[in-house]
Amino acid sequence: MDNETQPLDTNLDPGAIPETLQITSNIRKYWSESTKWTLFFSILGFLYVALLVLLMLVGSKSPMFAAGLVGILVAGALIFIPSWFLFQFSQKVKQGLQTDDSALAATGFSNLRWFYQYAGILMIIVLVLYAIMFLVLMTVAVRSPM
Repeated sequence: MDNETQPLDTNLDPGAIPETLQITSNIRKYWSESTKWTLFFSILGFLYVALLVLLMLVGSKSPMFAAGLVGILVAGALIFIPSWFLFQFSQKVKQGLQTDDSALAATGFSNLRWFYQYAGILMIIVLVLYAIMFLVLMTVAVRSPM
């Protein structure tokens, strides 16, 4: 019964170093491959934004241009931001792996974290908008006579 009052670290060696993450060659290989794919996706995002800008320039002669301008700008911003995070992840982790600079790699992974936070928040917004649209459509369907 006396054992219950002992601290949890009683039997541990005070000079022991806690285990740390070991960066193996496989982990380096996977990170390097991930940087290539994220670079690919970020370039696709940048190309999409460039296409939107081109669309704005070509469409500026149209009388309906003002109505679509806000949508194009919002779409461009929504695509550019995650593309930038992926690009920064790719570049920083690649440089960190090449120079064995853990601070640079950590900065890259911070950008990856920002990418996923942005994607998660955007997904929540989209789901809320879908729920609102569903409720509005259900309300209209119930109230309309057949």
